[in-house]
Amino acid sequence: SGSGLITIPFFQSDREPFLEYDISQLIYQLSNPKRPKIAALTSFPLKGQLSFMSPEVKPWVIWDQISTLYDSIILENNISEIPDNIDILMLIQPSNLSESTLRAIDKFVMNGGRLFAFIDPYSEVNQVKANQLDGVLNLLSWWGIDINPNHALAYRNASNRVRYNDEEGRERVELFPLWMTLDKEYFNVNELITSQLKNIIIASPGYFNLNKNLISEIKPLIKIDDKAMPVDVELIPNYRSNPNRLLTDYMAIEDEYLISLHLTGKLKSYFDHSLETENANMIFISDADFIFDQFWVQVQEFMDSYYAVPMSGNGNFVLGGLELLAGNNELISIRNKNNFNKPFKKIQEIQSNAELDYRTKESKLVEELDEAKKKLLEFETSVNNQVATDFSQQNLIAKQRENILKTRQDLRKVRLDLKKDIYKIEKIIKLINIFLIPIITFVIGIIVYLTMKRKRLR
Repeated sequence: SGSGLITIPFFQSDREPFLEYDISQLIYQLSNPKRPKIAALTSFPLKGQLSFMSPEVKPWVIWDQISTLYDSIILENNISEIPDNIDILMLIQPSNLSESTLRAIDKFVMNGGRLFAFIDPYSEVNQVKANQLDGVLNLLSWWGIDINPNHALAYRNASNRVRYNDEEGRERVELFPLWMTLDKEYFNVNELITSQLKNIIIASPGYFNLNKNLISEIKPLIKIDDKAMPVDVELIPNYRSNPNRLLTDYMAIEDEYLISLHLTGKLKSYFDHSLETENANMIFISDADFIFDQFWVQVQEFMDSYYAVPMSGNGNFVLGGLELLAGNNELISIRNKNNFNKPFKKIQEIQSNAELDYRTKESKLVEELDEAKKKLLEFETSVNNQVATDFSQQNLIAKQRENILKTRQDLRKVRLDLKKDIYKIEKIIKLINIFLIPIITFVIGIIVYLTMKRKRLR
């Protein structure tokens, strides 16, 4: 771009919906040769890492996109000074930061530096423990923002489906409320970064609370005003191996759950209480995993080049946040025009309600099955400890085995009935959308046409 020329090697059909943004981005790079400087403090391998599956080291898509638009560097976690030429500092699940590094962050913010923080109580990517974030959490709390490091948030109404193997080794698909897709219903339409954002996919996020130290102006960006369930992070591995347990344990509490916010204005120093700034400008989001490629983008190879096709607006949110902090808002509205896969929300809602009806039956049958297995084990142990067994004991064992078999059959029937009901609901709604609505539209058009023709004849 130094010569005023950028080459477009090829146009890929999969990225057709993003063509306007791709071209606008190139024009922006040519017209703004001096780019803001961005630094990241992170425990994530943003530049990529070697693996058996992929011996070639490729940076994460989000870091690649950031590096295209900005001068970007990744800082060591034990630094004592943020370089003077840094405009925006990204804290992406920064773990085990020393006091000198925390002082450097505090000083950077007091000197007018802008901050974009991704703080996650449970990282799906690298399993960072809550106590490894203590330093950053103390800093945020002094600024008036708390996040409970022991709780992630589950939200059934926006949950995604996941595949897993049940106790009997069968592959199943279940709703998993810890992984969710949030759409514009949960975004602040009055803020540029989220006003036209279509959706984002987040995984086991936390949520913020504001405390008495807050003296800044707060604007919510993403929040859930509904019944959701705080989940102890220690239970998440068990829920991931069997999502059915989470659905059974799900007990939502109605509250306001703040997922992301924009902080501006007055702020006091954590280390020197006499220092204060009037120009704080920071964005916080209580999830870090959502920037990992598998959560939001498909990376494909074409002609020895890699290109990314987004599945959600995760990247748009991050790049839009950086542009907001940098004061360059021209690309935000263009980027957020991009369309992503839109689910049948009504179908998902009906499916969720149907599953809830069957969940009680299923849980009861699973309990009966476990109890029957326990009794059978007791009977068999008792028989094995005796030299001889009588006819009644053999009958009890046979009867218990029959109970187990019948319970398993009932359990399969409940699950099969659920699949049939969901398929029936889905089929009816899709038929209405695909055929009935166009027919109604056609009939209305004919009526309007005949009415107008009759008026002309008169």
